[in-house]
Amino acid sequence: MKIRDFIVTLLVVGLFFVGSAFGQGVPVKVGFIGAMTGGSAVLGQRCSEGFKMFWDEYNEKGGVKGRKIDLIIDDDEALPAKGISAANKQITKDEIVAGYATTNTPVTMAVVPVFQQYEVPHVCQVFGPKVTNMGSKYVFRVAPTVDVYSNTLYEWGAKTLNLKTVAIISDKGAYGKDVGDSWENVAPKYGVKVVTRETINLEDKDFTGQLLKIKALNPQMVIFAVNWELTMGLIAKNMRKLGMDTPILTGALDVDKFVEYGGKGTDGTIVGLPFAGFDEPKERVNFAQRFKTKYGKDPVPHSVWGYDAGNIVAIALEKAYPNITRAKVFEGIASISGVRLLQGTYDLKTSQDGISRSEIVKIVDGKKVLIQ
Repeated sequence: MKIRDFIVTLLVVGLFFVGSAFGQGVPVKVGFIGAMTGGSAVLGQRCSEGFKMFWDEYNEKGGVKGRKIDLIIDDDEALPAKGISAANKQITKDEIVAGYATTNTPVTMAVVPVFQQYEVPHVCQVFGPKVTNMGSKYVFRVAPTVDVYSNTLYEWGAKTLNLKTVAIISDKGAYGKDVGDSWENVAPKYGVKVVTRETINLEDKDFTGQLLKIKALNPQMVIFAVNWELTMGLIAKNMRKLGMDTPILTGALDVDKFVEYGGKGTDGTIVGLPFAGFDEPKERVNFAQRFKTKYGKDPVPHSVWGYDAGNIVAIALEKAYPNITRAKVFEGIASISGVRLLQGTYDLKTSQDGISRSEIVKIVDGKKVLIQ
């Protein structure tokens, strides 16, 4: 055999084995749309890291019965118009069968009708409760809604502190409005009175006027319904400078960032979290180790939402195989019930919101201490 023919033969054999590893089928396309740049870039980057890690590992194991997953990532910059553009591109040009869309509430609300129009299932982690109440059956949530946090924390407060009065500070953005509304609307269910609700701009640096009003009303706790940890930290510092030792109650935030920005002013804060940390169970411990090996840093809750979201889509892909269509993938996601993943047990069969409870921690000396 000539050397040239031998080389050609080796190339053909190599291609055969590569093709065999992925069943010689066309790749399955899955999308991710999130804020990779701009003011909310931390959300998109963290969620995408977990999502990408899942599919990298999944492909290493052979994909869907040998079919590789092609992950397509688009940046929406936390802008609804760019989110809509990315959704149209991924659905009509890239031909994804399912997607992660998106990482911000306003953008997710903007793209829900697009995915609904083309009947493409998508998952998201945003907290705004309206997202899954917009008339689309194709959107599924992989993180607790703000209503989950407010119910869990009010129930805890009523039982352990005989909580009767709170004040709310919310920002004027869509997130702050939705979260503030939830805290305000759920309060009467647990016999809690909201004595005032003060609003701030995320870019503000001084909150003296709002805080003095709250101080005069003397609530048992002050609820933070604010989108940025930086702003929350500044409010906490401002409170302590004004001599306010009222405990802070909040949900779904990066505790480390909050402590970094708020310092000792954050001590004693009660926080509702999707989960307290990565010390247990062993699945979370193992995930954290693999994540750090891959990215050189520790994971955060957003990393887990991305990873769990990938797992949910993968379960649906396997249910749909060999006929992996958007309709079959949707049916697969909508049939998931009692599935234990990193964050907890998901039930998407009875609700498009997959998680119904949160864990509760207290910040002590800058650290999270699990209290429920």
